[in-house]
Amino acid sequence: MSTNPDMGVIFIPSIQPELKHYTIHGPTMGTRYSASFYAPSSIDIAKLHRYLQRAVDNVDDQMSPWKKQSDLVRFNAEPIEKWIDIPLEMAVVISQALNISNLSNGAFNIGVGDLINMWGFGPDEEFVDDPSTDTLVVPPAHHVFELDMERFQLKRNAAVALDLCGIAKGFGVDELARVLINFDINDFFVSIDGEIKASGSKPGDTPWNVGIENPDPLIRDADISLEIEDIAIATSGDYRHFKNTGDHKISHTMNAERGLPVMSKTTSVTIAAKNCISADAWATALMVMERKDAIALADQIGIDAFICERSDEGVNSYAAGAFSALASELN
Repeated sequence: MSTNPDMGVIFIPSIQPELKHYTIHGPTMGTRYSASFYAPSSIDIAKLHRYLQRAVDNVDDQMSPWKKQSDLVRFNAEPIEKWIDIPLEMAVVISQALNISNLSNGAFNIGVGDLINMWGFGPDEEFVDDPSTDTLVVPPAHHVFELDMERFQLKRNAAVALDLCGIAKGFGVDELARVLINFDINDFFVSIDGEIKASGSKPGDTPWNVGIENPDPLIRDADISLEIEDIAIATSGDYRHFKNTGDHKISHTMNAERGLPVMSKTTSVTIAAKNCISADAWATALMVMERKDAIALADQIGIDAFICERSDEGVNSYAAGAFSALASELN
């Protein structure tokens, strides 16, 4: 713009490239990831696809209990009370996991690998017959595992198996978001299974939409639709991954303190947080707790939580933080 008083003022409008809508899918962690975003048509989609796939493959290669060469399986094969080198990303995930273990008084526990296997949800698929007799009580993870973030080393002080399935998908979602941001893409919606993260908006400042599923194994439908921007949401529940044995429905979520699968009226927990790694872990933690204790803890430390609980009349909703108004409308 000219500042010469003898000349008129000329405004040169900024030239914004037209944004196109893209969607990329790929396999990861026994399911699929999805990235929906808006970007200029000049973007190298093939390169972006490679980077997104590489990001989730890296998480899976490090933290999968099903991959025999994963860093997690390698760690579990080492002796206890020995410092073991682990990758940076795995150290970041474990650091967050131990913090949430401490804040949740052990409800979130990454030492339940043997317990998960014993109940038929892990790679060994042992599966006990009577849920009332077989237990494997696991101490709180923050009492068992020690992490050195300067040397990226981990050790365990008890014979428990590390399992990161309650937090790894959330971290994978955050990694997808990181890749898109590094490509200068700021309007996106990424997901792995039921864990999602949204950034920015659709054209016209239209928010992204996400649904909270009806917690019924026979129905795959969203009972509640939310408009979101710049937030991560994760849901943990007992209505998708479970086993039936006799009169018992066995949840894939483990109560480490009791040494048993979770057996409560809570059927799903949805968490909204800044990062999906936190949302994923807290959804699992509150799923383990009794509903009243879960709401009290969420209120105490400022967690946005939406809890569905079974009753003889159907499903009741309870909430803390930003979900409170929604629960009041539904009940």
